[in-house]
Amino acid sequence: MRFHVGGLLFTSALVQGALVNRGDRSKLYAARKRKLARQSGEPIAAAAEEPVVRRNLRSLQGIGLKTLDAGALKKNKGKRRSDGKKNSDTTAAMDVPVGVTLSDTEVEYGTPVTATFDIKTADVSLDALQRINVTKSDDWEVCLYMRMQNNDDSILCLPADVKGEATVDEATGIPDLDMTAEVTLDNTSAETLPEALYGLGFDVYLQDENGVKIIGPGTFYLSPTAEMIAAADEEVSARETVHVVKGNHFKGKHYTSPIVAMKAHK
Repeated sequence: MRFHVGGLLFTSALVQGALVNRGDRSKLYAARKRKLARQSGEPIAAAAEEPVVRRNLRSLQGIGLKTLDAGALKKNKGKRRSDGKKNSDTTAAMDVPVGVTLSDTEVEYGTPVTATFDIKTADVSLDALQRINVTKSDDWEVCLYMRMQNNDDSILCLPADVKGEATVDEATGIPDLDMTAEVTLDNTSAETLPEALYGLGFDVYLQDENGVKIIGPGTFYLSPTAEMIAAADEEVSARETVHVVKGNHFKGKHYTSPIVAMKAHK
């Protein structure tokens, strides 16, 4: 009997000790966690305080954003940002020229486009200012590129009619520019600037005799003429007639760009 009582007392002591040790371990773990948080600079949450991440998630769920998916991003794509601007406004702002005035920014194929450059020191990059030779301004050109082209291989270049004065600072070698230049792109036909090769958007730059870009780009876009659209419609009608004769269904459409036509024949 004594043995059983002693065993029970011993077992009870072990259980109480284990509970105490478990509580001590929890306290030690919590203290260690607070110490690491202090070392890392993170805020220390109280025992009853909900973790920051979980609170943020609950806040998002409260306003209906339970999950972050591609669908939600697409819905918000066209909405205005907190500063009142659309995301598309940034792209449109890239077409605003500095120091370049075009006779028109959207014209039909075959319509001449005149570019006028107001050459001021403030509008020229420091790199260009250090490289250009103002005494050779008679050799400067206006060059045409594809919209946002990522190399210096121009489509075509024309001599620029440069006027004005420029003085060079003897100490720095940097020129002070007060000049203008003008050129007219007379040949903007579909044969010269085919959409299949260059697209519909074009950039013009004023360059020196070595290809250094001084002012630009000025951006303009070409669109198909009424004749081009009519010719495309006739081609569609002819194809539609052939398909109807063969008993096939064909959904006709109006103007088809050369790029789309090329892909269709691949």
